[in-house]
Amino acid sequence: MKNIILVFIFLQVVIPQEFVSGCFLSRKQRIYIVNKLPSTSPPLKVHCASHNNDLGTHILLHDQEFDWKFCNNFVGNTLFFCHLWWGSKNVAFEAYKYSSKQSFDKEQTYWTATEAGVIMEDNDDGLSVYNWKN
Repeated sequence: MKNIILVFIFLQVVIPQEFVSGCFLSRKQRIYIVNKLPSTSPPLKVHCASHNNDLGTHILLHDQEFDWKFCNNFVGNTLFFCHLWWGSKNVAFEAYKYSSKQSFDKEQTYWTATEAGVIMEDNDDGLSVYNWKN
């Protein structure tokens, strides 16, 4: 009987909050790609996708951003990858990969395109940098 009461409390408290966020048993994640390249440089071309979702190609001018929201899947293997082009240079990287050791408090990830490369600052893992290739 005690277990049934605990399950009932769980259903009354946790489940409605998950439905409000649009995710069931996971938090909604949001990824940003931000163009901080020089204002005089060519626009940034961005294409991001997962196994199930192609987010299309987006052209970002200086200081513009592209973002999307999603929920981690139930089996814990959510992966989004991006390919960016800046003039004759390009870079491809994993923009989001679910990890069981990842902090559940982190709901937003920012990737910033700079002259040095594409940078993501993570409080847990430090700095991730992907350099441009010709």
